[in-house]
Amino acid sequence: MRVARGGEVLAPGRPDRYVQFIDVRDLAEWTVSMIERKERGVYNANSLPNNLTMERVLEECKMASDSDATFTWVSDNFLMQEKVAPWSEMPLWMPEEGAPHLKGFMFINCNKAVSSGLSFRHLNDTIKDTLTWRQTNRLNEELKAGIDPDKEQRLLRKWHETH
Repeated sequence: MRVARGGEVLAPGRPDRYVQFIDVRDLAEWTVSMIERKERGVYNANSLPNNLTMERVLEECKMASDSDATFTWVSDNFLMQEKVAPWSEMPLWMPEEGAPHLKGFMFINCNKAVSSGLSFRHLNDTIKDTLTWRQTNRLNEELKAGIDPDKEQRLLRKWHETH
């Protein structure tokens, strides 16, 4: 939603930082399939590690929404100093710097789930479908995640003043 609005977008950390997430539809289809096959066990069910970067996610959001967004990449330290909440104010972002307890958070091996049939739809499909769903069903509803637009603008100004 933020990238679709266009303009200058605050982008967290390094563009080449890997991220992991899963489309809930892929998780649901796999879960139902596991139940139907009467399989059970402990699995990590998320996207593949070392496969998807933050930059690719944002660029795909830009393409899928036909946005004019530009990305200003700001450091983890800056975001942490400005008390930006990881994951909620800045979805998919977990600081690498100054947060050793989060090391490896976006590198979870899911080979066992994949070998049991977990598959992933194209990133572009997830983004387009999510954007369409939001615009169709929840456009006037306040988002529960993402940075407040005024705070984002204030942080972008501060970043440009100091860097």
